[in-house]
Amino acid sequence: MVALAQLIHFFSIAFCTVATAHGVSRSHGKTAAASFEAIERQPAMQGEITGATILALALIETAAILGFLMSFFLFFKPPTTFPSALGELGIAFSMGIPGLVIGWASADPASNALGAIARQPFVSRRMRNFMLLVLSLLQTPLIFGLIMAFVIHGMLPGITTVAQALILIGAGIAIGLGSVGPVLGSCLFTKIACKSAGRNRAAFSKLFTFTFISQAMIETPVVFAIIISLMLINQASITYENPLIGLAYLAFGATMGIGTFGTGISSGRAAAAAADQIAYNPAAYTVLSRASMMAQGLIDTIAIYAFIISIWLILTPLVG
Repeated sequence: MVALAQLIHFFSIAFCTVATAHGVSRSHGKTAAASFEAIERQPAMQGEITGATILALALIETAAILGFLMSFFLFFKPPTTFPSALGELGIAFSMGIPGLVIGWASADPASNALGAIARQPFVSRRMRNFMLLVLSLLQTPLIFGLIMAFVIHGMLPGITTVAQALILIGAGIAIGLGSVGPVLGSCLFTKIACKSAGRNRAAFSKLFTFTFISQAMIETPVVFAIIISLMLINQASITYENPLIGLAYLAFGATMGIGTFGTGISSGRAAAAAADQIAYNPAAYTVLSRASMMAQGLIDTIAIYAFIISIWLILTPLVG
């Protein structure tokens, strides 16, 4: 049992670093390639494009840095029991999954922003700031995952049963999987938003406001996921002996996490279509933005259904 506990412990450490580093490395390569293409297209803007590329790479690197710091933290805080080692998987999932997806998908908005700078040299600084806003907002699910990782770690000393450890894994899965759909949707939207801003600089101010609001709506399901994670953390404080109860709560967390997949992606698609049309016809901004917000609001109700069911299941007393 001690050997298995050590194996799980080292797996959690490795997963936090490897998952985030894998995603970031992909985005670094794609962003660098987009930078070279932008410079080739507009050699006179080499300084601006290079500066924007460095900033983009630094922001994308955030996921890998946080993953490394969590791995470093876990390495010097080894678990003392098998249940506490098993509970560390919740930390691995809450950090590794969002870090992997954010790192992997961040290249698309960054690459399109660099291309937009090459197409619209006169608004290069505004475009750079737009890119920084987009990439910063994309880190939100990872910050939530980091918070949950530290909360789960704080619970580990009091974990005495496998059932409690499984509940903590469920908490990590809820925020980890709950980030996937919204992150993919945000990247899909911001990719088009950056491209649209570069197509029509007259629509830039409208797209800036629209992007800020739309990203908040796309990432709303992540808030639902972290609430479910916190509710599961509360359940983990109860000493359940039957592992089946732990598996049940783990499934409740997965319910919320999986329930955000379609919502996040579909909300991003709706916002992306609106951003594309705003670039073609800025005068129709009011109509297009209202239609997009209404569509995104209706799409978000699907995540609310998963949220309600998850709460209902968590609050239902389990016998065991």
